[in-house]
Amino acid sequence: MVSIHYRRLLAAVLFGVLACGAGAHFAALQAVAWAGMVWNYSASTGSLVEGARQTFSGEHPCKMCTRIKDASQKDPQSPTKALLAAKKIEMIAAPTADDPGPQRRGDFSYPRERDLCALARFESPPVPVPIIG
Repeated sequence: MVSIHYRRLLAAVLFGVLACGAGAHFAALQAVAWAGMVWNYSASTGSLVEGARQTFSGEHPCKMCTRIKDASQKDPQSPTKALLAAKKIEMIAAPTADDPGPQRRGDFSYPRERDLCALARFESPPVPVPIIG
């Protein structure tokens, strides 16, 4: 039997692989770059607000930001390209007027509560109802 720790480790690894496949590694690296930029700009200006303003203005990108931008544009499996490919597949697989899709057969509605009570009885109550006492 596989231990719970081993399963959690496998789940974490699988999540990491899927996240990297979806482009989450670029978002994580960008967050690290922004944190470093806020730290450096705040230290040089003496104000956290001014450091954040310089970081998110887009006028002063760091080396890491430019590398992340270049790498994300060169990545053939970027999330936007994957979404466009999924949209194309969806358009191919869409049902047409000639093929309306699977037909329902039978009644799939849930039985009402009183019907369940009636189905639970196998025989009707005796007439007249016996009185105990």
